[in-house]
Amino acid sequence: MDKRILIFIVVIFLIVAGIITYKKLSGNANDITALTFTVSPHEAKVGDEIKFDDNTVGAKRWEWDFGDDEGASIKNGTHKYKTAGSYTITLRVNDILVDSSTKIMIAESDYVEDPLAGSKKFVIEGPATGIVGKTVTFTDKTLGFNHSLTKWKSGETGIVDGKGATFSYAFTTPGTKTVIATNDSSKLQGTWDITIKRPDISAPPNGGGGGGGGKTVVHAVIQNAQLKEKLQAIADGKFESVYPTLKPYLEQEELPITVNGRPDNFLSYCQSFSFTPKDIVSVDQKRDPKSLRIISMSIIDQKKK
Repeated sequence: MDKRILIFIVVIFLIVAGIITYKKLSGNANDITALTFTVSPHEAKVGDEIKFDDNTVGAKRWEWDFGDDEGASIKNGTHKYKTAGSYTITLRVNDILVDSSTKIMIAESDYVEDPLAGSKKFVIEGPATGIVGKTVTFTDKTLGFNHSLTKWKSGETGIVDGKGATFSYAFTTPGTKTVIATNDSSKLQGTWDITIKRPDISAPPNGGGGGGGGKTVVHAVIQNAQLKEKLQAIADGKFESVYPTLKPYLEQEELPITVNGRPDNFLSYCQSFSFTPKDIVSVDQKRDPKSLRIISMSIIDQKKK
């Protein structure tokens, strides 16, 4: 066979093979009669995610136009619109076939940004000093807040100790404490430093004057609601940090208690949470009328949901 004819046949074969390969890799518009893609939802708000996905058989390349001067070159994904309005989503497949039939409506977001948010400061009012066991009160005075959403941390327990516009708390140990307030309607946080001093020793019992009579120390008092919160924190795994803050209130660590009507002791009960998580339903305490320490406790709990 003539050498030139052989070369010609080889060249023709390579050209045909290349065309076939290109069609397999790139897709042929003539093989695709219609695009099959989805966009959802068709009605949304500014900032919501719009999902787009193409399932066109034979599609190899995608060019999305979301109608807001933004696009994408992937098969599927999400897009967020920054302004409200009506938008037409266009998809071009394999650089040839185009579909511009999908329209979506974007409404204004429900969220309204506070124009003064950047200039706001968390304002707290409270005392500069306090006494161990004596209740002190702090107030959220920040303008423009829903004060019912304010959460307070005493700096002693590591948990939220109170909620609302005001926060009353009896510190159990002396020292400088940093009270922290946050509000769910803002990213701001406020702090207040207070110095807690040891309690003074009262006059001798029975109202005596001088002499060698004994002295009575003022002990801390904790309300049932606050006691319930601390007990729940222990039940949630914070025994090491919260239990020591309860000890000053107790007449003894192995305090006699009843749990759902059954006798128990306080220390064992708190230690049992590591094996059996519980939700604390209610707590009722009894105090010694002189020392004000807790001498017994009635607890209602249930299995953690």
